Amino acid sequence: MSQTCEFFVVALPGLEDLVQREIRDWFPEFDPKPEHGGVTVFAPLEQGLAMNLVLKTATRVLLRIETFRCKDFPKLYNK
Repeated sequence: MSQTCEFFVVALPGLEDLVQREIRDWFPEFDPKPEHGGVTVFAPLEQGLAMNLVLKTATRVLLRIETFRCKDFPKLYNK
């Protein structure tokens, strides 16, 4: 089995619970966590990419590759 990745499924404001329910319907083995603006899901890469094909309420599926704090654009650009 492939490595587990962190995905952020972007949702319109107020629709996070609906997106979470849709993820659970399509992928019952996942444990989606709603957040402001979307839902965080830990999944294998192949299934995470499959979410992009089957989810209808999400606006996009993003793969988080790193998390860091940044206060201005030059630091973000250099990172």
